[in-house]
Amino acid sequence: FEQAYADLMSAYAIDSMDKGVLLDLSTVCDELGRENEVFKYLFRIVEFDSTYYPAYINIGFKYQLLGSHEQAIQYFNKAVGFNPEDPLIYSNRSYSRLMTGDLKGAMQDIEKSIKMYPGNSYAYRNRALIYIAMEKFDEACEDIQRALTTGFTEMYGDEVLSLQSKYCK
Repeated sequence: FEQAYADLMSAYAIDSMDKGVLLDLSTVCDELGRENEVFKYLFRIVEFDSTYYPAYINIGFKYQLLGSHEQAIQYFNKAVGFNPEDPLIYSNRSYSRLMTGDLKGAMQDIEKSIKMYPGNSYAYRNRALIYIAMEKFDEACEDIQRALTTGFTEMYGDEVLSLQSKYCK
């Protein structure tokens, strides 16, 4: 990632307003633990193109990773406003809504996401977490199985296997 950072900084020196360069810089900075730079480049994008919804998604996701779910929801809301047809926005916002205790909103978002993109294993993991919070363990276990069959473990690791071991007998 150090070489990628150096290359992207060279591209940034040529064109500091290229959205692709800025988005990639934010991702590489995240990998390198340069937290302040992540936000710097993402916010730079929305300063000159306030309609570029991928920046809002990434800002929301970064806030989500930091545990700032209320802020994450604000940015996911902005992204939905620009692209209401992106199922991954709803999936991400669903998780932050879950983490803020808004189970109804979380379920509405995840249902919409799954309807739009039924092959998203992460969405089934999110819905399983909502069902667990609602103490609907049979439904949670069904979604854990769906997450597994749609490739969650290969993409994201063993989290759903741990959930299965804990909640599904």
